[in-house]
Amino acid sequence: MKRGFIFVKSLLAGAAATLTDFGVFFVLHNGLGVDALWATVPALITGAIVNFVGNRRYAFHAHRGKLTKQAQRFTIVTLIALGLNFLIFWGAHKLLPSWPAWLMRVIIGNLVYLAWSYPMFQVVFRTVARSNTPQSTV
Repeated sequence: MKRGFIFVKSLLAGAAATLTDFGVFFVLHNGLGVDALWATVPALITGAIVNFVGNRRYAFHAHRGKLTKQAQRFTIVTLIALGLNFLIFWGAHKLLPSWPAWLMRVIIGNLVYLAWSYPMFQVVFRTVARSNTPQSTV
């Protein structure tokens, strides 16, 4: 039960991150005319920051853990996710140029989050939380 509740809370943190991501993407792409491929990078970075804060404090309640260790591990996971999002979006953009960029972003972002990010967030935040608890010498 608790694991399912954490997943729902992580989805909500991810939804906030996605809204931020798409807000930045929309402003850059539609408002400023930046190519969709290149507008994706700063949008994903901004969304990643919101995602870290939301997952750390709200979903995993890991705010008592070491911020630097969590941030380092989260950054590694997120950089890989950014790379996956970018590469998959690039490939999809080339293969399906008539598809709306926003639709590709939604599909690809959700797939990367479910297949990579969420499972790794469990490791990032659980590992740090465990390292802060006293170890038994038995």
